Amino acid sequence: DSFKTGGQNNKKKKKSSNNNNNNTAGEGWFHMVPSNLSDDVKTDLAVLKQRAYLDPKRFYKSSDSNGKNKILQVGRVIEGAAEYFSSRLAKHERRQNLTEELMADAHIR
Repeated sequence: DSFKTGGQNNKKKKKSSNNNNNNTAGEGWFHMVPSNLSDDVKTDLAVLKQRAYLDPKRFYKSSDSNGKNKILQVGRVIEGAAEYFSSRLAKHERRQNLTEELMADAHIR
């Protein structure tokens, strides 16, 4: 009898802790919180969702997100010193976001 109540208390504790952290990504993702989506980020997400239409010969795995994933972070890729001459973008080729980069790319147009 006492064994059953102990198990139920643990389940209740788990459930209440899940309700408290419902707006974070969880412990495995360092409790990331939802960020405000600016217009630039929204357009970049739309381009990523429709990327199969940019290059029809390339296969992209379909994304399972139906708009319910609102937790994301945007960062900047910093090149290493070894990539200075090989795959570096010149300063005039860099753009502010993904949409501007795609619009400036001659292969996609």
